[in-house]
Amino acid sequence: FVQGYQKLLNAKLINAQNYEIAAPYGNSGLINNTRFLWHLYYKVNVRSYQYIVFSSINKLAFLCSPFFWSAKAIIVSHSWKTPITVFYKLLLKIISSKHILISLDNFIYEYLRNNKIRTHVIPHPIVQPFTTNTATHKEKQLINIFAPSKSIDKELLDSLYKDTTLNNWLKEHKIKLHIRNHIYTQNSSNLIFSTGYIQDSEYKNLFLNADIILIAYPSTFTNRVSNVFYEAIGNKKHIILLKGTHLDNYANEYDPNHTIIKPFNDIFSLKDAIINTKGDQKILSQLITEHSLINMQKHFLSIVNK
Repeated sequence: FVQGYQKLLNAKLINAQNYEIAAPYGNSGLINNTRFLWHLYYKVNVRSYQYIVFSSINKLAFLCSPFFWSAKAIIVSHSWKTPITVFYKLLLKIISSKHILISLDNFIYEYLRNNKIRTHVIPHPIVQPFTTNTATHKEKQLINIFAPSKSIDKELLDSLYKDTTLNNWLKEHKIKLHIRNHIYTQNSSNLIFSTGYIQDSEYKNLFLNADIILIAYPSTFTNRVSNVFYEAIGNKKHIILLKGTHLDNYANEYDPNHTIIKPFNDIFSLKDAIINTKGDQKILSQLITEHSLINMQKHFLSIVNK
């Protein structure tokens, strides 16, 4: 697991032993991943456990490690290569013949099954509501919109940055928009573009102060789950979502009338979505129940106990 992640999942409820071991060779690249898995293998007595769970792992590195031959592994993946190449399909078929692959939503599950790759599905759990020890300061009578992910569609980002009328439009409608990104910085009265690193407490404050969460991934965001989306649901925020990514499936299935989750496709429909975002909180409450940690654990146990 990524450091601290097992605490979020409350893994103790499923009687799991957790390890947090600093990667001695870095965490990127096939060679580093493979060396790390060999290092990890000699730190863990695999024979003591029914399953070894990986929340994120390089699939080829796993195949080249002793875990592939000596352990029964459960591999949870947040993203899958698209399109699936012949080599990648063969790799997944080999791994799934001995181990359990977990998809985190039904759409990825169907995508893999259609490619004849054996997998199981466990719905991604809703992120627990944020708490912060820092006092929050929300400006009165302002609609606050926060775009938390720096992974943002370049064409939309350019349009927003170059629109000389946007700040005045936001001011007229009493809206404050904060967009995190990798390129532009700007701090106008009602429009902020920021590129720098922010502390976890500041991130949570910005999130909690927001009335609307803006998610605008590029079109390459396919067959992947979004933690920001589940953070927004967990904190009961309205969502405005750029069309053309994997998250279109979420908007259509979870909120077919598009009241809480509003899709848009350009700067004009974005403005319309902002003005008309009103929704029934019951939709959020239902999603939180369906994607609870308890339900996740039930799905998990039903798979390992088969």
